[in-house]
Amino acid sequence: MKTINYFKLALDIVLLGVFALLFNMRVFGGLRFHEIAGLALGGAFVVHLALKTKWIKQVTANLLSPKLAWRIKIGYLVDVLLLLAMGFIIVSGIMISRTILVDVFKASNRHLFQNLHRDVAYSSLVLIGIHLGFNWAWVRNTCQQFFGVVRKSRTIRIMGIVVGLALSFGCYTIYTGDFETKAPIIQSSVNNAQGLGDDSGLKGTLSKGKGQGEGHLARRRNGAVGESAFDSLLTPLAIVSVFSVATFCALKLINN
Repeated sequence: MKTINYFKLALDIVLLGVFALLFNMRVFGGLRFHEIAGLALGGAFVVHLALKTKWIKQVTANLLSPKLAWRIKIGYLVDVLLLLAMGFIIVSGIMISRTILVDVFKASNRHLFQNLHRDVAYSSLVLIGIHLGFNWAWVRNTCQQFFGVVRKSRTIRIMGIVVGLALSFGCYTIYTGDFETKAPIIQSSVNNAQGLGDDSGLKGTLSKGKGQGEGHLARRRNGAVGESAFDSLLTPLAIVSVFSVATFCALKLINN
């Protein structure tokens, strides 16, 4: 059982990390990595669901039972919404694909599905955060078993500090709206309006001069210019941390 839990936790960490990277279409070579990793993420998400098959069947069969705790029912609803969101992200990603599955399932209104793809992706960060908040006790217990630590150990205190810092950064990011400039995918609608065409999702530097700006965009098309993977992870993970901590605290207050 412990081994399965460790595998589940490792898979969840990989899923979250890859999903966060997909919010920056300049990392690891650009759009091609974005689409390949997105498809791989879909496959890994199916594995994630397969590992929870027993729990899903049990809750589904007893969903209307008054004996089933409200917390489990709400958590189940969040999971269903997250499943639908992930499914839409994968399907819409295929519909607007430009490098891997071009014209396999082409969208009739590409601009609309680009915007929906982006917006549902950001909504998924909120759902992932809430999902993590509902399952935080399991995450904490699994980490404690893996590292062989007790609740008040130094390692747990350090983890608490890291989560606190992530929460602070996430609150600042959401409050200032800085995620709109740090996550280039959200620039797609802006760039389309500016007539950048295939550069949707990339930030232009037209203010530096026409020639220099065009050269910079050309290098970005080829993946020569981009932020580090670490920088790309910060903002999405910070947003997830805000909603996970908020959910965890709300549940603690209600239970008390």
